[in-house]
Amino acid sequence: MSRRLVWLAALLWLAQVLPAQAGPDCVAVPQQIRTMIDRDQALRLRVNQLPPGDTSLDAELLRTDKRHTGALKAIIRRCGWPDAARYDAPTARAAWLLAQHADHDVRFQMRVLKLIQGSIAGDADSRKEFAYLSDRISLKQKGKQVYGSQLMVRDSGIAELPPGEIDSVAAVDRRRAVIGLPGIAEYVKSANEKLARIRAGKDKADAP
Repeated sequence: MSRRLVWLAALLWLAQVLPAQAGPDCVAVPQQIRTMIDRDQALRLRVNQLPPGDTSLDAELLRTDKRHTGALKAIIRRCGWPDAARYDAPTARAAWLLAQHADHDVRFQMRVLKLIQGSIAGDADSRKEFAYLSDRISLKQKGKQVYGSQLMVRDSGIAELPPGEIDSVAAVDRRRAVIGLPGIAEYVKSANEKLARIRAGKDKADAP
């Protein structure tokens, strides 16, 4: 069975809610998010080291993603979206990645997308994060991608971008260039090189 590539796209690179005022109980948010993302990435490293087609960790992955989504929702209700302005860039990026992995709750992902959209005008990293999460949602709802960010790992162990999910490589490459992402050919090549290093135990999963 083919599976969607599960590491963070940084490898090559909620209804709108008003931000809550950060109180004393919000000081620990960066550490809470760091703990979740460390668990997230450790599990995804184990998944990426499995033989192609091995789904033995799928149930554990879903349980972990659901638990993290619930915790992230609670943080947002209590303290607002943990963006870089409120905390720091690593915290904001980790929170985005946790939302990226909330595929079981597309409504939540859409809420996060609206929050990220508010900061994309002047921030290159936010534009890329918006693109990846937008593709994630669009793929779930329509079976299509705008930026070609969501690769598929086939049973052969090779990552590729299914051609039926995009309008054309040329159009996708133009859109990727606008937000500072490499072209599809380079992206897929780098993804497969990364996968090979992970399977050889020479690298780690550092993305969706």
